[in-house]
Amino acid sequence: MTSEKDTPNPVSPDTDDGGSINIGEPDLKGRSISPWAWVPSVNFLQGMQYILVIQMFIIVFFTMNIPNATAQLWLGLLSLPWVIKPLWGPLVDRYWTKRNWTTTMQFMVGIAFLGAAFTILLPDAPIFGYPTFFLATILVLFVVAFASATHDIACDGFYMLALTEKQQAFFVGIRSTAFRVGMIFTLGPLVYLASFAQQQTGPPPVYFGLGAVTEQGEVAPPLPRLPEMQPEASDGQRIIVEGTDTQIVRGESEQITVRLAKDPGAKSKITVVLSQVETLPAEPRGLLAKTMKLILPKKLVNEMRFKDDPTRHAISFTSENWDEPQPVVIEVDEKLDANRSAMFKVVGGNVALGWAIVLVVSCLIYFVLATYHKFRMPYSQADAVDTVDRPPFYIPALAVAATILVPFLLGYTTYRILMAEQSVLGPHVFGALATSELPKDKKLYDFLYKLVSILIPTGIGFFLFFMPGIKKHTRAFFFKMSDISRIGFADTFTTFFAKEKIAITLSFILLYRLGEIPLSSLKSPFLLGSIESGGLNMSLSEFAFANSFIYVIALIVGGLFSGWLIATYGLKRIIWILVAFMHLPNLGYVYMSFAQPESLLKINALIAFEAFGYGVGLSAFLMVMIMAAQGPYKTSHYALCTGFMALGVMIPQMPSGFIQEVLGYQKFFIMVMLLVIPGCLLIPFLPIDPDFGKKKKKKQPS
Repeated sequence: MTSEKDTPNPVSPDTDDGGSINIGEPDLKGRSISPWAWVPSVNFLQGMQYILVIQMFIIVFFTMNIPNATAQLWLGLLSLPWVIKPLWGPLVDRYWTKRNWTTTMQFMVGIAFLGAAFTILLPDAPIFGYPTFFLATILVLFVVAFASATHDIACDGFYMLALTEKQQAFFVGIRSTAFRVGMIFTLGPLVYLASFAQQQTGPPPVYFGLGAVTEQGEVAPPLPRLPEMQPEASDGQRIIVEGTDTQIVRGESEQITVRLAKDPGAKSKITVVLSQVETLPAEPRGLLAKTMKLILPKKLVNEMRFKDDPTRHAISFTSENWDEPQPVVIEVDEKLDANRSAMFKVVGGNVALGWAIVLVVSCLIYFVLATYHKFRMPYSQADAVDTVDRPPFYIPALAVAATILVPFLLGYTTYRILMAEQSVLGPHVFGALATSELPKDKKLYDFLYKLVSILIPTGIGFFLFFMPGIKKHTRAFFFKMSDISRIGFADTFTTFFAKEKIAITLSFILLYRLGEIPLSSLKSPFLLGSIESGGLNMSLSEFAFANSFIYVIALIVGGLFSGWLIATYGLKRIIWILVAFMHLPNLGYVYMSFAQPESLLKINALIAFEAFGYGVGLSAFLMVMIMAAQGPYKTSHYALCTGFMALGVMIPQMPSGFIQEVLGYQKFFIMVMLLVIPGCLLIPFLPIDPDFGKKKKKKQPS
C-alpha cells in the first residue's frame, strides 16, 4: 500500500463531471456514503467531549464549591494532551486507519465518562490538599483528554482524506457548527438534566413568599396560593425555611435560615439552592405586560448571599451540620419602583449524583454513535496504511513516550534543585508570600506556587533541550527516537516548519483566541454567579435554556452563514468580516458585567449575538489551520496546528480564574477585549491564497 505522503489529493468534482458535494466518493466497498451521514455526527462527538472536559466541569466544580482559580488551573492543564498530540500523530498515520482510530477512541471516551461517573461520587476528604472526588475526577479526565486528542487527530485527518477540496470548503461551516452543537448540547440539555436529576434526589421543593416595599410601613400585595407541596419525602426528610414572614424595605436586607428535618445519612450530602421563580408587580399594565411577566419574570431580589461566605451559592448539609440553621441574606433592589411580592423556590438534592447521571448518559451517547459510525463511515481509498518496514507498535510508542518525558524529567530535576530548602526561589519568594497578611485564597502565593510547580519544570526542560551546547545532543536524541520508531515524526516536524511563513501562521493560531478563551472559561460562572460576586444569578435551568435553545440556533445560523461567505468570496477577501463577528459581540459581556441586567430577554439576546459571531468567526480559524496542513502528512500537520491551538487555549485558561478573582468581572471582560488585538495584527501577513476556500466555477465545454 502507499503511504499518505505519496497519496495524491482526491480529484475535485469540479474538475471532472461537476459531481455533487452531497455524494461521497465510492469507498473500498463500493458505497457512496454522503458526507452528511457522518461529518455532523463525528464532529458533534468531537465538540461534546472537548467541551465536557474543558467547560462543563467548570460548572460541575462550581456547583460543588471548588474555587474558580483551582478549577481553571487544573482544567486548563487538561488541554496539555491537545498541545502535545502532534508527537503521536505519526502513530495514527502509520498504525491502523483513521476510520478505526476514530471509532475506537469514541468507545474509549465513553468508558472514561463512565469512570468519571464513579469518581464524582467519592467523598470530600482531602488528598494532597484537594477533595478526593476532585483529584480522582481530574485523573479520569486526563484519560478522556488523551483519548479525545487522539480522536481529533484521526477524524481531522479522515475529513481531509475522505472529502474533496470543494467538499472540505463547503462542509467547514457544517463541521464547525456540528462541533459547536456538541458543545452546546453539553452545556444545555445535559446541564438541564443535571439540574432535574439533582432535584429528584432530594426532598420536595419548598416555596415561600416575601414582600418588598418602597417605604417603611407600606404593605406588599398578597401572593396567590403557593404551589401545592408534598410535606416531606418518603423517608421523612424535608427542608425547613424560617424567618420568611417579613417585608423588606427597598435597599435593605433581611435574614432567613435553612436547615433539614433529619440526618441525611453518614455517606449522603444534600445541597440546597434558593432561587426566585416569580415576581408579581402591583398593577400589571396591559395584555403584553401580563404576558411578558409570565414568560420573563423580572428579578425583585438583587442579592441572595450566605452570611459567612458571600461567594458561596449553595448550602451543603451532611450528618455533621444538618440541624444547624444556615443563614441566608436577602436584599431588595434599590431600583424597586413599586410594592411587590416575590415567590421563592428552595430545592435540595444530591449534586454529585445528578452529575454522575449526566456522565452515564454521555457514556451511552458515545457508545450509540460509535456503533453507528462503525457502519456509516466510508472506507476511504485514501485512508491507506503503509505497512512496509513498520516495526511493532510498542517500539514507536515507547520512542514517542521518551520524546515527551525526557524534556520534562530533565526540567523537573533542575527545578527541584532550585526549589530546595534555602534556595532563592523557595523561602525568599514563596515563603514571604506565604506569611503575608492577605487571606490565602485571595493572594498571589497560592496561585503562583501551583502554576510554577506545573509549568516551570517543563519550561526549564525545553530550555535545556534546545540550549546551545546541549542542542546538538538533544537534536541527535530526537532524530534517534524518530529512527527507532520508523514512523518519521522527525520528517513530519521538519517539513511542517519549512512551510511558507509558518511562524506567522502559528502565531496567529496561538493568539487569535487569546481573548475569547478567558471569556469562554469564565462566562458560565459569571452567568450562574450571585449578584454579590458580580454575576447574573441565573439558575441552572435558565442557563441550560440559553445554551441549548438560544445559543444553538444562533450558532447554526452563524456557521452556515460563514460557510456560504467563504465558498462565495474566498477566505482572504472576507477574513476581516469573520474576525469582526468573532470578537465584537464579546462587548455584550462587558455591558452585562457593569449593568447586571435583570431581563432574561436582554441577557439571552446578548448570548445569541455572541453565539452567532462565534459561529461566523471560528470558521476563519479552522480554514487557516486547513490551509497550513495542505501538502504531505496532512493528518500530522493538522494535528500540529490543533496542538498549537490547544496551547493557545491552555495558556490563557490556566490563570483566568485567578485573574478574574483579582480584577472582578468588569475589568476582566475589558481585558478580554484588549487581548484580541495581537491576533488581529497578524492577519495582513498570513499567506492566504486569494482563491483558497472559494467555490470553483465549472468549466464550460468548448
